[in-house]
Amino acid sequence: MGTSYQFICSKCDYEAVVSGGDDVGMACRTTTISCQDCGSLFDAVISDEPWEKAAGPSDEELVCPGPESGDTGDSIDDGSSEHSNPSHHVKRWKFPGPCPKCGQGMTKGSGVVYWD
Repeated sequence: MGTSYQFICSKCDYEAVVSGGDDVGMACRTTTISCQDCGSLFDAVISDEPWEKAAGPSDEELVCPGPESGDTGDSIDDGSSEHSNPSHHVKRWKFPGPCPKCGQGMTKGSGVVYWD
């Protein structure tokens, strides 16, 4: 079972609920990514085989699941290609990592979501 935590930046008040690194559930493996274009953290599925030992995709292969340019961002992110933006610059993010909005350190709250 995977766990998502609340991460908070005390400088700019950005908040995100993500795993904070690599995680695994019963149906998939995920990693947390930081999108430099959106200024947001996301959990991205890196394998549909949760117990696979391979490292998964490289940073260059990871895709931002955020809204495309011109999108209001009001749509729900369901991971479909309609909402992903492969032109965004993303990298893996692991706590303790910098805030994607201002670059300051983020604090980790308690686990708020358990997922499979």
